[in-house]
Amino acid sequence: MRLLPDRDTEILRAIKTLVTINDKPAAEFWKAVNARKAALEAWVKRVAALPAEKQVEEFKAKMKELNPGFDGKVDAQDRGGRGHRVCVS
Repeated sequence: MRLLPDRDTEILRAIKTLVTINDKPAAEFWKAVNARKAALEAWVKRVAALPAEKQVEEFKAKMKELNPGFDGKVDAQDRGGRGHRVCVS
């Protein structure tokens, strides 16, 4: 069974006796999880400071990065100064 950090972090961290996770030493696995989380938080902070149109472009790029099969089709609708409504197909 492959464990997914984003989905399984809470339960995995509660198991103090784990030696390996996904064929990696537990410490190495957690280091990678923490680095990925920090990078995503920094990306969110950076993108939140951008104008809405640029946020949509950054969102498309991030979705392509995280989902190699994603074609980049995103319908973004301006909500009159209240941000954008984004639909991913």
